[in-house]
Amino acid sequence: MSARLEQISEAWNRLASEDPLWAVCAQPGKKGNRWDRDAFYATGEQEIATVLRRAIELGLEPKRERALDFGCGVGRLTFPLAERFDEVVGVDVSERMLALARAAAEEEAKRQWCRFVRNERADLAMFDDDSFDFVYSSMVLQHMPVRFSQVYLTDFIRVLKPGGIAVFHIPASTAWTMRGMLFRWAPRWVLATGQRLVLRYPAPMEMHCMPPEQVRTLLASAGARVLTADRFEINESRWLDMQYYARKGPEA
Repeated sequence: MSARLEQISEAWNRLASEDPLWAVCAQPGKKGNRWDRDAFYATGEQEIATVLRRAIELGLEPKRERALDFGCGVGRLTFPLAERFDEVVGVDVSERMLALARAAAEEEAKRQWCRFVRNERADLAMFDDDSFDFVYSSMVLQHMPVRFSQVYLTDFIRVLKPGGIAVFHIPASTAWTMRGMLFRWAPRWVLATGQRLVLRYPAPMEMHCMPPEQVRTLLASAGARVLTADRFEINESRWLDMQYYARKGPEA
């Protein structure tokens, strides 16, 4: 693992040790282990249902065989995907997050077919070409430098079967607010220090953006086409959040 990726991994290991559910889904009022566990996992069910319904509206319903949950954390989205696909692989950079996901999976027999693996590389070389019908990633790519997310996005398309669907979220830019401009212009070490000392984060959460035109160009070069990019709000976000729906293959 590269030194930079190891740094990101260690930050998420600390977050997983102290406040894992809030780290995955940082809703107001939930910091300090205030998430109700059932309510937390219910948000994953609602999200996956909404995403797949939107995919069907766009004529993008994936085959329900094999799905990849990139940045799976504690399995919030992996489990509802497993209700709808024959096999789901959850991948994450944090071994502590994965340990919590595996423990949660053991509690219910219907979740036993989820497989959780740690990725120690800045790519998805562990997975073969054309091996998934659906790739999903939510609130993950934003937490890594763009040089990493570009490679992962390209690999999302590589591992998809022809005609497969990728749905992922990444902010387009910071919002034009005082806090948004702070995240845009302040050095990373200043933001990290503020998060730890002022906001009392267990570890800093990096935030990065990618303009929509860059996303579309990147996916086109990888062999996929973005069918839509939906704008949505995440808890009064300081970013202009976008969710992309893309299909792999010449018929895209």
